[in-house]
Amino acid sequence: MMTCWNTGCGSILSEAQSHSTAKATTNVAFAQYESAEAFSEATHGAEAPIVLVRQLEWIDEPKHGHFIPVREERMTEWQIQWLHEQTWP
Repeated sequence: MMTCWNTGCGSILSEAQSHSTAKATTNVAFAQYESAEAFSEATHGAEAPIVLVRQLEWIDEPKHGHFIPVREERMTEWQIQWLHEQTWP
């Protein structure tokens, strides 16, 4: 089970695998980190929240040291601590 939280530029997602024989997957959206964290703590087998980030521009590095600017939309997953460690301008 995985719980995701968003920074405000994408959606918050929780992926849960049911305990039935069908092994279904359920997605749940959260608007705030606190809600995702509460769900994660209250749900048996859930992982800690992660962040889904919608990027409109990003840098591709197809091989080490070779950077290509890309202007297209993509969704990426970030760990919560990356936001705490980030120095914003």
